Amino acid sequence: MNPDSTLVPKLDFMETVAQGTQTDIHNFESLLKTYVEKWPKAAPTPLANEILTLIQDSTLADYQELVDLGYINEEIRNEELLVEDQAANDEFGGKFSYDDDLLHYFVIAYPRSANIDLNRLKFDIANYNIDHYTKIDFDIESEPLNENLNLITVRALGNKDDGIIYHRSIIRKAPVFQTLSEVDYVNFAISSTNYRQILSENSVTDYLKFFVKNYSRFVKSDFSNEEQDFSPEELMAKAREEEQILRERGEFRVVDTGASSQLFSSGINTSQNFVLAVKDSRMSMRQVLTGFAQFNNNEFKGWNLSSGLQQSGEYQLLVVQGIPSLNEAMSYFRKVVITRSLFEPLGQATYRNFLITGENLQKLMEENKVEDYIDFFRINYIQKSTAQPAEAPDTDTEQHVQKTNDQSITEEVAETPESYSGPYNTNLDKQHLFVFVIPVQGVDKATFIKGLEEFNKADSDAQLEITEAQVDEFRNAIIISGLSDKEAASRFSRMVVQNRDLYTPLGNANYRNFLISTDNFEVFLKEKNITDYMEFYKQIYLDQ
Repeated sequence: MNPDSTLVPKLDFMETVAQGTQTDIHNFESLLKTYVEKWPKAAPTPLANEILTLIQDSTLADYQELVDLGYINEEIRNEELLVEDQAANDEFGGKFSYDDDLLHYFVIAYPRSANIDLNRLKFDIANYNIDHYTKIDFDIESEPLNENLNLITVRALGNKDDGIIYHRSIIRKAPVFQTLSEVDYVNFAISSTNYRQILSENSVTDYLKFFVKNYSRFVKSDFSNEEQDFSPEELMAKAREEEQILRERGEFRVVDTGASSQLFSSGINTSQNFVLAVKDSRMSMRQVLTGFAQFNNNEFKGWNLSSGLQQSGEYQLLVVQGIPSLNEAMSYFRKVVITRSLFEPLGQATYRNFLITGENLQKLMEENKVEDYIDFFRINYIQKSTAQPAEAPDTDTEQHVQKTNDQSITEEVAETPESYSGPYNTNLDKQHLFVFVIPVQGVDKATFIKGLEEFNKADSDAQLEITEAQVDEFRNAIIISGLSDKEAASRFSRMVVQNRDLYTPLGNANYRNFLISTDNFEVFLKEKNITDYMEFYKQIYLDQ
């Protein structure tokens, strides 16, 4: 009856991981795909797909990262072999297993002296199973436990949760137990290991105490009139769905694997391109290209990103150009890889995501070195960025911001959420700047600054100063200082955004203007990431 049918896919998955982590990342991907095709509905398959996604998105740095994130364990502990260690603290002397993942059975124990219609009882249980478990075939067996008790055993349920659900559901169905109406019996769920234990002891006495403490206080049938919201199968599916949710833990580690090629330049602190590399030279990329164009227009309109297709060996490359800086490219990358709809048209095709400078993209194209570059990307982008935790910012309870209809930021009182953890200081009770970030090309900067100077002179009491700073090779910051605090900055901001003539020299260029504290502006110039700074405003202020 295939008693180990649920174990074989798990053993196969263990073998797949063991082989894959001893080879390169590409062979690991191939092994995982083979596993998913062989076992599409097995319990480890969702986990295999999660690891596949990490590999295909180029966000998996190395094997150790799988361990650190909790996707796999390096050590497998068999709790059944640790009985001696548990016995000292276990009131049951370590003879019963607490392993929730073992196969479970539903058992009815009744007196052998009782004159019951055993075939009728099995028939009623079988009818219950057919009505409520359309996708599971159960075995119903009977055997003597000792000279006084017989057992009816329903095999087999996937784990403890499934066993509890089955137990709590069936004992509420009075017709199932009509054959036992005049009989003193007990029923319980039990793991396969503990079932063998009660057979060896020829007794259920101690196990019933264990069951009441760890499973349910009901050892008799419970015929409450309370209605059940879900069928047993729905409850099992719900429990399994919650069980499969992956929770990250641990931290990334920087591991120098020596895989970085000397072909590519490590000078990556500059403008970037995002590349989706699809390992299928014949696949139509039109739908994917359209999806990225819409995504860029909706999410990153201010960057004027362009996208197109190129070929490198057996890979088709969808290249998104125009990302201003490294940090903003990392923001773009993170946003892309969680937008799974962008990748749906790819089906089962093998693909990679990565960031790359213009210089390195040219080298990649000349040498057809997509897979070599992916190793370079993991080491120089993913590992280095995740290995440097951001400094914890100061906190305060009062912050100010409100977005207007023209790309400007003014202030409103709001509470600082405790959840913010980024590079910016949330204590804004200090000197402020009003900053314009404008393109280097396509604007009349001299006229724009002159207009701001004349505007400032109109307020004879204000001691304002205008300076410039380079954000990167594409953008400059025009900085208005001399604003004593956030209230003064707020007043100045409202006057500026109401004077539309000041913006005329900027034409149709994409720009940003915002309030920022002096210490946060230093962080901004270091990070060079307007996207993250606007997210800081959104989280701290606009969502309040």
